[in-house]
Amino acid sequence: MPTYDFDGQVAFVTGAGRGQGRSHALKYAEHGADVVVTGVSRGIETSQYPLASAADLATTARLVEEAGGRALSVHADVRDEAAVAAAVDAGMLAK
Repeated sequence: MPTYDFDGQVAFVTGAGRGQGRSHALKYAEHGADVVVTGVSRGIETSQYPLASAADLATTARLVEEAGGRALSVHADVRDEAAVAAAVDAGMLAK
């Protein structure tokens, strides 16, 4: 298994409330990264299944911190370019 060193780096993970997004956020944290976790945290009209909730995103942030990383949780919809840019800016300021 390869070794990764993300110490001093910031990872930006969308859809981090659960599933693959949560898994990726935790792996980055386990390898030294601080992680900006983002998610819509509400239902959207085009989705036929429930999306991750604000509580799910908060759980991911807690798990990132338990894994050794710092977490910044931002509610952002990737379809909204301004919201994503604001989330990136927030992550850079938190660094």
